[in-house]
Amino acid sequence: MHKEAASLVKVISTNQEIFWNILMLGERTDDKEPFTWEMVFNQDIKVTMYSLEIIDSIIKTPTFQVTTYETALRFDWVARFLQQGGFSQLLIQLKRAMSLSKESLTTQDYSSESSNIAKKFIDQMLRIMKTFIFAAIYAD
Repeated sequence: MHKEAASLVKVISTNQEIFWNILMLGERTDDKEPFTWEMVFNQDIKVTMYSLEIIDSIIKTPTFQVTTYETALRFDWVARFLQQGGFSQLLIQLKRAMSLSKESLTTQDYSSESSNIAKKFIDQMLRIMKTFIFAAIYAD
């Protein structure tokens, strides 16, 4: 059941509010509230994982030509993400994921939904962090 729900969520269009909060980061207009990391990573683990999917999508589809407001934001997104402390936030989220995983180990409930979520959360975090680390290596 969980896999079918996850597949359905990927087909449904992206939540525009979350997408634009992530894409805009520090680039806020006067009519928008100031950026906070709580807009991206909040207490609801599933919303945080959804945000990580959006981040993964942004970093895996680089923009080489600025043609719209969205592509302009995508063009320097990684730099803005890092300037806003994004890598530190990823480390915080990785600790959170490890804590969730540890909880499932101490209860010895390896097949529970929370254990599966923790595994997926860790996988997402490591995949995104690997992308940033490789980008830093190749940038030098």
